[in-house]
Amino acid sequence: NEIMARNDSATSNLVLQNNGGNLIILQNGVGAGGVGIGLNNPSHILHVNGVARSFQTEWATSSDRRVKQNIQDLDAPQDILMGLRPVSYQWDPSYRNDEQIHYGFIAQEVEKIMPKWVNQVEEGVSGEIIEDFKVLNMSELTPVIVKFIQTLSKKLDAQQSQILKLEKLVSESLKNQ
Repeated sequence: NEIMARNDSATSNLVLQNNGGNLIILQNGVGAGGVGIGLNNPSHILHVNGVARSFQTEWATSSDRRVKQNIQDLDAPQDILMGLRPVSYQWDPSYRNDEQIHYGFIAQEVEKIMPKWVNQVEEGVSGEIIEDFKVLNMSELTPVIVKFIQTLSKKLDAQQSQILKLEKLVSESLKNQ
């Protein structure tokens, strides 16, 4: 099967729709040459409105302050991090033919601590459809790690200052004996 779109040699957008979902290949505008899935105006080479996954690439997320509201500092990042169980694993060959050791988390375990980091999708594995397949949004983890490191750094600085004060007191006390 083949899909062709022609417009008398002029460039035009290719739009495929299926039950309300869109696949757009944009020829003009901000995302010219981009592919949009689930939206009409892609702004990147690949712009997905919904959950997207990748095995071997980086993903960019919108982060501009002008499109955020109710901004709050993170509290208790240690509670989140200490509840996570980092693991090493290999992919089941029926899912992905890759014998390398990988590092990450188990979605079902993360879901108990941070349910909003886990999404459920349909996924084909070994010819079967798993309707409640779990995927992780790991981009949410980075700010938690940064906040935890900042918190630890402040504690270390305070402890170092306290140690210096105690050393000074001990030294003065020994001189006065």
